[in-house]
Amino acid sequence: TSAGYNAIQSTFQSSHVLRGTDLCSLSPSPTLRPTALGGAAFPKVCTIPAAWREKSEAKPVCHRQLTVPSVSRLCSGSEKLSARPSATQLLFWPLGLLPRVPGGAELGCAAKHGRGCLEQCQVPWSCGLPCQCVHMQPLAAALEVQAVFWGRILHALLRHTSLAGVCPVEAAVSPLFPPPASQMEIKKPFILSSMKLPLQDNSNKVKRALVQVISAMAHHGYLEQPGGEAMVEFLVRQCALPAEQLPRRQSLEAEDVTDSQVRDISVNTLFLISTTVDRMSEVLWPYLLEFVTPVHLTGALTPLCRSLVHLAAKNQEEQPKDFHLHYDNNANLPSPCALMSRLLVVASQPYGGEGRGSAALRLLNVLSRSIHPTLEPLWNKKLPELVERLEANTKVSLSQEEWEDTLLKFLQETLMTISDCSWTCRLTSEMCRQLSSYNGSSVEKNFLYKCVGTALAACANKDLVRKTLQELLETARYQEEAEREGLACCLGLCAVTYLDETLAKLEEFVKSDVFRKSAGLFSIFKDRSDNEVEKVKGTLILCYGYVARYAPTELVLARIDADILRNIFLYFNTKVLGIKVETKDLSLKLCLIQSICMVCQAICNSAQSGDFTFSHKAELVSQMMDFIKAEPPDSLRTPIRQRAMATCVYLVFLEPSLSDAETAELLDTCLSGVLALPEAETPREKDGPVLRARQEETLWRDTLDALEGLLKGVLQRDLTPRGLQAMFEHLGPWIKSTKEHERERAVEVAAGVLEFYREKLNVSTVVPFYNLGLLVALFSPRCTDSLAVVRQHAVDCVYALLYIQLCYEGFARDHRDESVEKLKAMKPGLRDPDVNTLFQACCSIAKVIAKRLPPDQLLSLLLTMLEGLADPDRNCSRAATVMINSLLKERGAVLLEKVPEILAVVHAKLQEVDQEHVWKAAQQAVYILASQHRVVVVSSLLNSPLPLDSCTCALWRALAPDPTLASQVLELLLEKINRDVPYKENKSFLRGSTSERVATFLPLSATCALHELMSVPESGPAVVGLYAELFVTLLLRVSCTVGVQLPKGLLSKERKTLGRGQPPRTLDPCRYCQAEWPGRGGGGGLQLPSPPCGTDFCFSSAQRQALGL
Repeated sequence: TSAGYNAIQSTFQSSHVLRGTDLCSLSPSPTLRPTALGGAAFPKVCTIPAAWREKSEAKPVCHRQLTVPSVSRLCSGSEKLSARPSATQLLFWPLGLLPRVPGGAELGCAAKHGRGCLEQCQVPWSCGLPCQCVHMQPLAAALEVQAVFWGRILHALLRHTSLAGVCPVEAAVSPLFPPPASQMEIKKPFILSSMKLPLQDNSNKVKRALVQVISAMAHHGYLEQPGGEAMVEFLVRQCALPAEQLPRRQSLEAEDVTDSQVRDISVNTLFLISTTVDRMSEVLWPYLLEFVTPVHLTGALTPLCRSLVHLAAKNQEEQPKDFHLHYDNNANLPSPCALMSRLLVVASQPYGGEGRGSAALRLLNVLSRSIHPTLEPLWNKKLPELVERLEANTKVSLSQEEWEDTLLKFLQETLMTISDCSWTCRLTSEMCRQLSSYNGSSVEKNFLYKCVGTALAACANKDLVRKTLQELLETARYQEEAEREGLACCLGLCAVTYLDETLAKLEEFVKSDVFRKSAGLFSIFKDRSDNEVEKVKGTLILCYGYVARYAPTELVLARIDADILRNIFLYFNTKVLGIKVETKDLSLKLCLIQSICMVCQAICNSAQSGDFTFSHKAELVSQMMDFIKAEPPDSLRTPIRQRAMATCVYLVFLEPSLSDAETAELLDTCLSGVLALPEAETPREKDGPVLRARQEETLWRDTLDALEGLLKGVLQRDLTPRGLQAMFEHLGPWIKSTKEHERERAVEVAAGVLEFYREKLNVSTVVPFYNLGLLVALFSPRCTDSLAVVRQHAVDCVYALLYIQLCYEGFARDHRDESVEKLKAMKPGLRDPDVNTLFQACCSIAKVIAKRLPPDQLLSLLLTMLEGLADPDRNCSRAATVMINSLLKERGAVLLEKVPEILAVVHAKLQEVDQEHVWKAAQQAVYILASQHRVVVVSSLLNSPLPLDSCTCALWRALAPDPTLASQVLELLLEKINRDVPYKENKSFLRGSTSERVATFLPLSATCALHELMSVPESGPAVVGLYAELFVTLLLRVSCTVGVQLPKGLLSKERKTLGRGQPPRTLDPCRYCQAEWPGRGGGGGLQLPSPPCGTDFCFSSAQRQALGL
């Protein structure tokens, strides 16, 4: 098409190689003397000879029917062209596609001398090497120039992608791939050499076109020629492109090609030519193995491994007994140790690169015989299991640490199976050599360090072990955290076999010139000195921790104090002029905490841990608390708190045990250090990267989990109701905190602690869960908390507590109680903040509690829940009211002996708060108790001190609204007044004095109670029903109060209630018998006449008001 030829013409005009070049000196025929091509006119439409337009009967390229030339006709010389060839004719000249020129002139060595000349030369004339024949030298020079020319033409065509309806690649290269013929075999190397220039283009359009060209070449045998490796390498490099396109600005071109698209077509092409083109097996196997070890081609490993697995399986079928890698004919292949090291490291990140781990393990399996002859039975068993495990999990469900441990165990078993010292030494050296390749991949390098340590532990050459450890310590990049961790883990794994050698090498390194020179060099730059040296010290501290973790436990315990902790403290504590200086380096603190944690783990895992006395325990616990206290109280920026609490978990288990005071201090420090932190702000896009926000959220979760783990560890030391009670004495205030985020964290932690207690509980004998009521009362009101998450966790806590009680009653741990299981069904409904929904849930929870709670726990539950009436969260306060009333209705009948105690608590609570809803709740509770135990309630209230305070008056008035109960209470009060004597006569000790009358307490208290009951309008029906009895009793009561004095205790109390500076008043007991009768007068009652005054002792107005008479 014209567009295609325009592209070629632009290449002519821009070619610095051919511009101004006289091709007459290069032409073998003097009749062909084209002028300089720099400014040659290029026709828009070129008339191609008929022979060129013949259709080939070969298979179409790129799955399309193409018009291709007939090689036999083109090379026969039957077509005559003009003496002056056009640019189109010159284009195909180096390919030998031009016939004879008029006048008998012939073009090309093959046309002039025939086929035999090439056979005699024994050097292909298109290879670019000087030909030995004199007549071939000018043509070889011409071909060398025109190869570059053709490469530029092909390059231009590949970049041109606007041909309508035709694939530009097919239009450009379809004449190049006719059916295989002897005439074209000699052209294939030249065509491959012309591809060098396009392979260097960075355009994704060109890359995609080239991949299609390579696919066509593979089908027609071009990649089997010398130079075909470059095509395969190009394809593999495109497979290594990033799978996800990085965000970039909107392109103006509608047909823009992304890296991901180029990668996808390259991956598909590589797999297709590996599996469907039989002739490619010899080209790709084992050549593709050369691309496995380069780290920069990691992105291509998944398709590479899949292709290699297919090729290996195919070769194994063809050579079942003699299938292995032949290094004699493939010197560039990576060694078996290199392949094993690389593929193990790749498998450590199994879900990267579209299942790279599974592909690497499958490739290892098919290479087992080539890696080592003895591995095939073991790997055929182990590797499929590992692949199956990967496919059964996901990146989220598979623990990275557990997976790495599995691979290290697999490596250990492999080395044991090989049991070849020299092979293990070669593997160790190869792993150390590959370490520098992963400088940009910290995670993979960390795992490779672990592999080195595992290999060193299996190596029987002590000299090599010492040498390797020294090199690792000297060449490590201490500034990188992952490398410090990997190096320390390497030394720890090596200590499994070489404990003494590892400890000696660590001390030797500290004393070596390398360490001293580093410190001395850094001291020139003060700021850098502190940083660099602290990093090295932190690494050494970590090394000792990992040595303690991995070394045999029977050998470690004897080295804990003398060799391990001594050096850890030596590197951590810095002294200036003999004074200990606290380090401020975060990494050094974290290294110390982690190392101490691993030391404690080693002791706990030892069989002799129960007999081992850890003398540094108290000191280290104090150090951990200091780390927590030193953290900023207003933010969570570092993992110090989390790591310190995780370390304390193991410290708690060691002997000697912490005292109660030490345990309390530890718990309070950790609780306040985590729960009191301000609520984390919701990250916004403008505040920073989303990744950082996720990291902070992860740190929060890890820290809260560490706190929960510490509480569980402390509780496990005393897994009894006493230990549980002690735990919640510290956690309780946070559960009732006024701050929502503190309550949320505390209740979540409490739910985890209670579930842990339930799982670990092993009741050998039936014992009472004496504090069940206290704990249920702590959590049940929180089921209506203002936060939905708190409500749900509170239900979990009540659920766990009731099942713990069932375990103490003798039920099995897996027993399921129908009523308790209803609590789980309530959780989804607690998301709804509707008041009616929460009220119904609260009643349901109270019924479940009432049904399962032992009778001896009911009182403690009620008393504690009464404390909850003053909860600052109004929802929880109302919930306490509802639950108290529900429990009293359900189980109040068994509380006969506990009524006075309950009333005392209610009275005390009313004195503490003045909230209206609390008073109403207390009155309702007293009313329910009185309806069940009215005699005891009345007797308890009658014993209240006089004059009655407002709280006692409120409790008396709570008995008035119900006419039936009010009538019964009035009868009891009348009985008290009529049965007991109204006063007692006491004789004076002074001679000649008369006796005095002192009012008795119960009739006086009953009289006050009558006033409180009758002052409530709702008591009218009950009063009317007992009108006569009340009138007679009160009239008699009035007559009995004349000349009667108050009890001395009441007098002294009354004096205290008088204001300062007020003169004493005479008392008039008669005035206490005044009352309002319902239905009469403006106040709705009958006013009784006052008794005549003038007696010696009368109540003052303040006393009358206080007594309510």
